Amino acid sequence: MAQENRQGYLRLNHFHGLRLESEDFETGEKYHVEKRKLHNRLLHGVGIVRRWQGELKVAGRRRGDMSVDVNTGYAIDGNGNDIILWEPKIVTIDAGKALPKLPATAHVVLKYVDEPVDFVVNKANPKFKGHRRIFETCRIDIEAKAPDPKDGVELCRILITEDTREITDARDPGAPGPGEIDLRYMPLAGASGTTIGSDLVQQIRTMFAELRGSLGSLARNGVHSARDLRAAITTLTMLLETGTLDSPEFIKGIRMILELAEEMRGDVDANFPELNGVREWESWKEVIEGLKGVAKEAKPLRGDIENLVNRLTMASGNLRLASDVKPKPPAPKPVKKEAAAATEEPEKPAEPEKPKKAPDAVALTWEQLKESSQLPARIFLEVDGVGKNYDLVDQIAVGERGSELEHGFAIEGAKQDWSTNQSFSYPDGVKTTARGKAHVGGLSKWNIKNLVPGKDVVIAKRIDFVRGDIVTRIELDGKAVGDWRIDGSDRKNRWRNWLFRVPGDAVKKDAVECRQVAVEADRDVNMFGLWFYQAKD
Repeated sequence: MAQENRQGYLRLNHFHGLRLESEDFETGEKYHVEKRKLHNRLLHGVGIVRRWQGELKVAGRRRGDMSVDVNTGYAIDGNGNDIILWEPKIVTIDAGKALPKLPATAHVVLKYVDEPVDFVVNKANPKFKGHRRIFETCRIDIEAKAPDPKDGVELCRILITEDTREITDARDPGAPGPGEIDLRYMPLAGASGTTIGSDLVQQIRTMFAELRGSLGSLARNGVHSARDLRAAITTLTMLLETGTLDSPEFIKGIRMILELAEEMRGDVDANFPELNGVREWESWKEVIEGLKGVAKEAKPLRGDIENLVNRLTMASGNLRLASDVKPKPPAPKPVKKEAAAATEEPEKPAEPEKPKKAPDAVALTWEQLKESSQLPARIFLEVDGVGKNYDLVDQIAVGERGSELEHGFAIEGAKQDWSTNQSFSYPDGVKTTARGKAHVGGLSKWNIKNLVPGKDVVIAKRIDFVRGDIVTRIELDGKAVGDWRIDGSDRKNRWRNWLFRVPGDAVKKDAVECRQVAVEADRDVNMFGLWFYQAKD
């Protein structure tokens, strides 16, 4: 837009009597377009703009084919063009056309397109003709190489091999495998401010302050990894105070906190073991463990953010009380006695007697019980390093009306629920046919009978293990006990007995109502039988 070799931007200067030609209008339009593109390039950069519609998220369709869903969103390319996808789009990856040789990586690229529209011809003088408007649109291409930022914005990449038959979401977003959507190279354009509500900002501010104080106490008591966690929370606090901690970054920060909290847990076991006997520390660990699944599936929505904040606030209160515990002072150094003096061996305290396996109990580990086609009436089960005898005190045959009525079994508030009859194998090779039920969203509930208050209970649920990443919240008589997470999958041997331990202090009566509440709305919770074991030691 330079004139006479002068650098700069040229805009129109209107005055009375000025005659305008098409070139003048093009100059005026180009001025505004180029200035906006300059602003985009220098102040926002290249990439996807957060906070607008579906943020151009690419997701698997679960149709067993090579197609993906691309959500609506807004991006800026290397030229500064605004690229807007107004409607969701299904994109099919044809490896034969896009990729010359396998294995190869397919790149899903969003590109800006200027499309001339509204072609007109001057009837009086046909030589004057042209498109009256330019429609700013976009297209999605599949390319074998990563795009130049000026050519388009990468939405995702997928490693395609000869064996790839379906494209799915990555089970581990940090290390996607063949046929899994890789979002690690998706660029993000800059944005300022936060969409987290001011009430939640204040709650987060208070929670972070409490955590910093508690972690400081633990660090002074010798839990050195608490310093790392405290430094991470301090960094998040700084981002919060500058208004740059938005919902997606907050969720990522919570995931980082949970990783560091797991390291701190190991540090306590090694250097401050007396803390493991403190009830508040055990409560902190349980809440943190339950938060892992919630944080993994959380989306930048107010409801999800509020859920994370409320849970972590509860954990923060427990950690504050636990941090008041002081470590035992180091044992005094032994005084050297003269060689002639007799050395006396101090008496060792008697170790508590460990539970012994009942003669008729079947000894199983936690993993063995999960993979066993048989669920014995009495087992000797090792839980958290302690072996105990457990008796089968109750059982529900899901799908049998009499058993369901006897136990008050019901599914409520589900988006969808259904009954099914399936025949699969266990890892031990035994094929079993079972009736069951499943639901998406909502909850399932039942009554557990024949209990002894104060004793641990292990719930075994036979499931179709074809797909994991399922989280439900277990409640006993209206009080949350913990999150029940199903990880992994097995497409060959699809039966598993998934286990959940209810601590004895949650069992208050000889009969309790148990609720299984779906945490993710789009996951189907299936069950093909329920067994209830209670500790007898």
